[in-house]
Amino acid sequence: MKKAYLFIGLFAVWCLISALWYMFWVKGLSPNPENINPHESALAIAEILLIALISLLLGFAIAWYLRGDSIAFKQEQIDDIRLERNSIETDIQTSHEQLRKAEHTLARARETFREDFFAATREKERLQAELESINSELARLQTELLTTQSSLQNLQQINIQLERTLNKEQLSKHELEVNLKEVRLQKEEKEHSKTDFISERILAATQIEKEDIDDLKEIKGIGPVIEKKLNILGIVSFKQVSEFTDEAIEQISHAVKYFPDRIKRDQWVKQAAELYKLKSSGRLPTGS
Repeated sequence: MKKAYLFIGLFAVWCLISALWYMFWVKGLSPNPENINPHESALAIAEILLIALISLLLGFAIAWYLRGDSIAFKQEQIDDIRLERNSIETDIQTSHEQLRKAEHTLARARETFREDFFAATREKERLQAELESINSELARLQTELLTTQSSLQNLQQINIQLERTLNKEQLSKHELEVNLKEVRLQKEEKEHSKTDFISERILAATQIEKEDIDDLKEIKGIGPVIEKKLNILGIVSFKQVSEFTDEAIEQISHAVKYFPDRIKRDQWVKQAAELYKLKSSGRLPTGS
């Protein structure tokens, strides 16, 4: 900008010098004010101004011609800059729109993060509470484990003592088994002698004939085995069974190894009496 002012000043000085030279040397005008002709001076000034105007226009035209390419290039640059500016403005608007969307997304993300953070905080507190509960339960289980181990040691000691006691009991059991065998032998000898005694009493009390032998299996509760044992004792008829007393039932139960209450529950005596009546009336075939 300062160079432009400098060129304008130089142009004005050049115009002034040229005007003075044209007026005083070319036109021959006198510099003395008394000798100045107004008409010639005015004409000279007009000519000088015309020459200056023509020079100015020629200089401007030359400058315009010389700077035309530069101006066109500058204009193209200006157009490019305008296009670029429009593109930049469009990009800025797009960027602003994207920025608004990003801010909206960021706000939603912040809200979601805040909610997730609160949820994570609550979950953390819950997990901490569960962890404390688990630690408490673990401590309790450890205490119970120690108690159980102590109890197990006590049980092991008790087990050792029980094994010792069991060994003693096994020895005692062995001794008892030996004693029990002796008692059983003695009991069998007594039962054998009692059986012989019962058999002798029954055979002596009743005269057994072949026609009086009955099928004792007709009595409910007497099977082939019991019948055989009764026959060994000399009991072969309904009449003999119907005459059983409580004492006889007890002795026979011991002899045949049968339950006394079963004889009474199955009503051997009553069944034998009814079968004996049927046999006496001839309605029951006589056993062979």
